[in-house]
Amino acid sequence: MNLPKYWIPGRSDYHWIMQSEIDNGAAREIVDMDASGNLVDQDGTVLDRTLFGYDSALVIPSVFGIRPATGSRGDVDAWYQWENGRWYLKIKRVRDTGNADDVQFTKRNTPYQFSIGVMNNASIAHATPGGWDGNAYELILE
Repeated sequence: MNLPKYWIPGRSDYHWIMQSEIDNGAAREIVDMDASGNLVDQDGTVLDRTLFGYDSALVIPSVFGIRPATGSRGDVDAWYQWENGRWYLKIKRVRDTGNADDVQFTKRNTPYQFSIGVMNNASIAHATPGGWDGNAYELILE
């Protein structure tokens, strides 16, 4: 299973665990996942997966994407895979969502500018393509 290795009971809004916290017993090892997708630690404590999500202050390093996106964010689907030493990313969205806060991709042969924020295992800081220059890519639909 692909699970976070440790969590710290009683702590919220943290993005890393120090080796000293593992050594002194503050961090508990995650040893299992039950049939409902809840994590279980070394002491048998069950961590209800519905308590962890994008806008929750309860964070376990490496747990993300549990709560489905809603509204305009929910219009976008993304898949990723690590293969042969590279990350592959596929993003899908209908061209015309009908939402006022979305760009509508309705014009053919017209460039649309976009950019992607990458976390790059940094937890709280985004890596940006081309550095801080704010580089964008062009999407042209035929």
